[in-house]
Amino acid sequence: MKLSEIVEDSIINVLVSKEDSSISLTTTMAFYDEDMLFVNPFMYEDNIVSFDVPGLSVEMMVVRENEVPYYWKRVHVGLMKVDGKVYHVISSRHTGARLNRRNSFRVFVGEEGSAFELRGGTKLPIIVKDISATGIGFITSGDAEEYFVPGDQVHINYIDKEERFGIDVVGRVVRSTVTDKGRLYGCSFSKVYPQLGKYVTDKQLHRKRKPRPIQ
Repeated sequence: MKLSEIVEDSIINVLVSKEDSSISLTTTMAFYDEDMLFVNPFMYEDNIVSFDVPGLSVEMMVVRENEVPYYWKRVHVGLMKVDGKVYHVISSRHTGARLNRRNSFRVFVGEEGSAFELRGGTKLPIIVKDISATGIGFITSGDAEEYFVPGDQVHINYIDKEERFGIDVVGRVVRSTVTDKGRLYGCSFSKVYPQLGKYVTDKQLHRKRKPRPIQ
């Protein structure tokens, strides 16, 4: 995808890194003009972010609801005022790479959490395997006992220490299989969790910067 092909309702997410530090910022597209993408200012603690820092690396992901995200491995971000309004201006020599298909746009998690059947039941320790905007996978480690069956509504929560973000969702079990690490459950969400889109996007950007753990 070219910058000129990004449409106005797109969510623009950048991962800004320098040495071992990084931060994820999100905004929306304003307009495109003369090979530059104009976006509403990236803000941090109520201040417009300055990207004029030596050694800064900026990656970008563009997301639209119900569509495949696109990823730019390097972009340049500056500031420009147009008709009295300040914009961040994005340019890049690269084109955006199409990421995973929407239905399989999952990111590895690997965090400990808990799960219990919504109608009542014992809270079980789990390992959250992966998550997307539409579903979640988790393992009840240590044995192959089937604690949940397809159709069960399961309450799942965990803290993502890497992203410093808490997840609390309800999913309907659609499958369960036995693995060498325990029983793996796949769940789909029956409602939309608006916060998951940005969370999954942020995690995908962070994971592109380091090798994926063995699953």
